[in-house]
Amino acid sequence: MYDVEGSYSAAVDDLWGTGPNDLYTSGTITFNDNTNDDFRGFLLHYDGQKWYEILKGPSDSQFLRIRKDRQNIYLLSFSIGLANNSGETVTLYKVKKNKLEEISKVSRAQVFWATFNIIGGKTYFIIGKDIFIYSQDKLLKQFSFPDPDFYCDISGRNGVDVFLPTATGIAHYNGNDIKYIYSFPTDRMGNMNVPVVFEKDIFWCTRNPRGITGSYNLMLHGKLDEKRR
Repeated sequence: MYDVEGSYSAAVDDLWGTGPNDLYTSGTITFNDNTNDDFRGFLLHYDGQKWYEILKGPSDSQFLRIRKDRQNIYLLSFSIGLANNSGETVTLYKVKKNKLEEISKVSRAQVFWATFNIIGGKTYFIIGKDIFIYSQDKLLKQFSFPDPDFYCDISGRNGVDVFLPTATGIAHYNGNDIKYIYSFPTDRMGNMNVPVVFEKDIFWCTRNPRGITGSYNLMLHGKLDEKRR
């Protein structure tokens, strides 16, 4: 699907779309000049007939997540800092006219991770322990989740039905309070996937490949409590 002269490896890291004629995939392509490896991120679009590249990332970029809401396309780029020895950084971009516009850039020496996800048609940004929405070119803080085991990702149906994964369980934000709704039966579980969210159900895969008690895999199914709606 994606082959560039001089490259020897291309990894697709994420796929997102609004329909069968509007799909995006992001990833990283690697080159070698017989001395050193170099790599950059890429963004491809599928229009229902063919894939084509709409954006090439800078050197040392890895495009790990792509999302598109009603207004914008967003990219998560990770850099290990090879070019200038700056250390690992995570940059959140908006894609406008096939060009990158930086929304936020954080050093992993200060913040564990940063990412985003779409909930109820709206894009939420997670930077460390803080959750934001993006409006009028600004990040507006919605709430914080200070749990040290927070996996820095969120999912849900809307802004008052948000799930927060941690290494020990799953918490829930109802628009006012955060409550822990599920504790894992073993140590250091990892929420490795984005859950599938329906109107009244959520499905989640999780595992701990190197736990104290050995490997453990779970498929979780949550149902909306109609009495609390």
